[in-house]
Amino acid sequence: MGQEFGFGFTDPLIAEVGGIKQNKLHFDVEAILKAYEKIKPLTRRLGVEPPTPRLAGFCYPHIASLGAEIVFAEDAEPKPFPMIKRPEEIDALTEPEDYLAAPLIQERLKICAQIKRRCPESPNFIGHPLEGPITTAVLLMGSDFLTLPYDNPERAHKLLKFCTRSAINYANKIAKYFGEPIQP
Repeated sequence: MGQEFGFGFTDPLIAEVGGIKQNKLHFDVEAILKAYEKIKPLTRRLGVEPPTPRLAGFCYPHIASLGAEIVFAEDAEPKPFPMIKRPEEIDALTEPEDYLAAPLIQERLKICAQIKRRCPESPNFIGHPLEGPITTAVLLMGSDFLTLPYDNPERAHKLLKFCTRSAINYANKIAKYFGEPIQP
């Protein structure tokens, strides 16, 4: 009878076992494939299927498509930097003409395609399609967003509306690019 369970390997573990820095799992096809190959002895010892090679998990493609700066340190998670410095800047926010045109998005799409050429079962994945509107607002504005609903409710509402609309539009665009339905 038993209970079903899921099992996975974190990106930091794959990097460690693969003998590479974590940022290589975001940008280096050879390092990605090598690391996923090196995890196979551990999966055999544990009696589980080895993971399929893919780009490292990444929570920020939506804000990258909007122009947010994201730094990939050698051995740490990617770190986004707020792009809204003052509440007045919310009034000038516009959606990009092409959500996939940002340099980081283009680079990840290219790397995803290179991995798929070598490993066709690899998922169509450049990162998680979106965060919720409040998380996105904090990522775009930093912790200053947390007081904005009290200081300027109209602008807070405007930013949340922008975050929601742009997230939906980004998710639609990336799903269409890969020819896949939007995942709930």
